[in-house]
Amino acid sequence: MNMADPVAIFKVRQTPLSELLPRLCPHIAPENATRAAANPAHPGRASKVRDMLDSMYLGYPIAHVAVVKTFPCPAPSRPAPGTPRLAVLDGKDMLAGLAEAMLGRERTGGGRVVVAFRPTTETFLVNGGDGVNGPPGRDDPECIPDIAEVFRSGVSRYRLATNYLGRLAGGGPMDAERRETISRRIDRLTGLAGYPVTVFEFDPGAPEEHVREAVARLRSAGLGLTPVDLALAETGCQRPGLVEELFRFCRAGRQPPEHGEPSPFNHILRPSPRDMVMSALTAAENSGRGDGLCDHLGRTLDLVAWHGFLTALAKAGFRGMMLIGSKKAAFAAYGGYLALKQHAVGAAKRDRLAGQLYLGLCLEPLALDETLKHTRTPGAGTCREYPARLEEALGAALDEEFFGRSLPALLAKPGIKTLAFLAYLAAQAKLGAPVLFSTARVGDLMDYGFRSGKKALERHHLHPRNHLQSHGVRDNARIDRPGNLALVEWPDNAAIADLPPNHYVPALRARFAKKQWETMLRRNALWPGFEHDDYETFLTKRETLMARIIRQAYQGM
Repeated sequence: MNMADPVAIFKVRQTPLSELLPRLCPHIAPENATRAAANPAHPGRASKVRDMLDSMYLGYPIAHVAVVKTFPCPAPSRPAPGTPRLAVLDGKDMLAGLAEAMLGRERTGGGRVVVAFRPTTETFLVNGGDGVNGPPGRDDPECIPDIAEVFRSGVSRYRLATNYLGRLAGGGPMDAERRETISRRIDRLTGLAGYPVTVFEFDPGAPEEHVREAVARLRSAGLGLTPVDLALAETGCQRPGLVEELFRFCRAGRQPPEHGEPSPFNHILRPSPRDMVMSALTAAENSGRGDGLCDHLGRTLDLVAWHGFLTALAKAGFRGMMLIGSKKAAFAAYGGYLALKQHAVGAAKRDRLAGQLYLGLCLEPLALDETLKHTRTPGAGTCREYPARLEEALGAALDEEFFGRSLPALLAKPGIKTLAFLAYLAAQAKLGAPVLFSTARVGDLMDYGFRSGKKALERHHLHPRNHLQSHGVRDNARIDRPGNLALVEWPDNAAIADLPPNHYVPALRARFAKKQWETMLRRNALWPGFEHDDYETFLTKRETLMARIIRQAYQGM
């Protein structure tokens, strides 16, 4: 059997447990779904839940989860209205155990795994999974007897720590350092709600046989432990406090600070622990120093370095989250930025190289990686430092042939979020290009996190879809080619509607003086009279001009 394109039947997401567990639907599972975890009374099940929580607490990765969207189910507790329930295909035992321990959810037939936590020794305790004897730490004043009360109570971390320390005060005075240590451990426990789980979320309309095959492949091979997973585990063993700081950094990077204090939050990148570890691995590989991984990971959490890299991306034109098409490339580029910093490369050159590196990793990753590996090989000639090797690799990968032949071919691939099209939009932002049919600049109207009924800019089909379809062009791959797309202000997009270009262009042309019109067209990879060209000629010519604009921005970095 030929399996369907996996990209078409599932999406891979990093989902916090606090979002994932409430959406689980224990009463619905697709026919023939996995039943390997259906026995809740399996011996040692409570111990497995305890060990899993302990691994998460120390920063180790846990197994992937395969799920499928489903209709709302008759579970006792429902998620927010409109939130689809999730039926578990694989990883059911893991998630059921965590739901029992962290949400207090009872399994079918009653009973659940109850987990206690002793902050003084950083120990998890379990009751054996039958719920008969009550919480395992009930008579221990040093225990939080049921961690479900922590995760579902809504009590602040400060109040949890204060109440716990108040109970311990009866056993004698504690110095400030011990109180601070215990508070950090409670904070780390509550932080498990944001622990990221790798989720394979299947489309509900995917053919059942394809879903079964995909789940079987995931079970047999799994994700494996990537270098990033191993590095995160190594850090958890060597410096658990650093892992705690890493998770705190990533949580803070997802919401604006309440009081304007320094924060990793921004409108370009949302960090995850694995993203930051990947950056640290890249920096360690290229820094030319003998520092350990923990030292490099600590540098990724430096707010000055983090925002310095974000500034480099913004200077390269990638000024909003809508333009970041590859987080993998972005965090690899951050590692490169940190390595350049370790080599004491000046700020201006460092920003330029980081921006060019991100663009290169998006558009020509294989050639760029191959050149960097070759220049790093001992037998490749004179050993040179990373900055010189990076410049050479960029020059070799993104040469004139790439911009003249390979890039127009990349721009011919359909989609509004292809890396090549996003690079074109970023180039427009960097070069200060005007919005098509407007005097406003693209970079000024980018979506920087504002939310309203309408976006300031909308992607417009220069040859509208309905017009093309009425003339026999029905293939979406041809209609959605980047060469047929441009950013326009939403009132113009609404006014154009389904009109062909030779109808709407003359009316819009009347707004501009001749020179202003020609300049606006040129900076949008268009030319006078484009509205009269046949569609195929138009696409080929425009995609070539778009590649030239990307080259101009790249060379101007």
